[in-house]
Amino acid sequence: MVPRLLAGLVATALLVTGIIALASTITAAPDGRGLVVRCGSAFAPDDSQANLFAKARELDAELTGNRPELGGPGAIYAWACDDAIGMRRLWAWPLAGIGALGLVAAVAVRRRRSAE
Repeated sequence: MVPRLLAGLVATALLVTGIIALASTITAAPDGRGLVVRCGSAFAPDDSQANLFAKARELDAELTGNRPELGGPGAIYAWACDDAIGMRRLWAWPLAGIGALGLVAAVAVRRRRSAE
């Protein structure tokens, strides 16, 4: 009984941790200057702030004449959000899946009866 209970508790902790990680807000710091962009969550990505910063950077590039070479001035924000969301999904989905499978196994496995 105790090993099955312990396995169920560990599996539940893994499942809850995975779900919380998927539902929590993801941030990215794409330019290394301390600017943090909110990207939504792994369940519901939101690129509105990344788009706002991208438009501001494009306007700055137009006004100052500084032209970055890769993908336009604002592309770094979209790439940073996509990367941050992808990395969160990379470890949180398997964590939640292992927790769910472990919980199902802990509940479904019956205790063996000893031969009398």
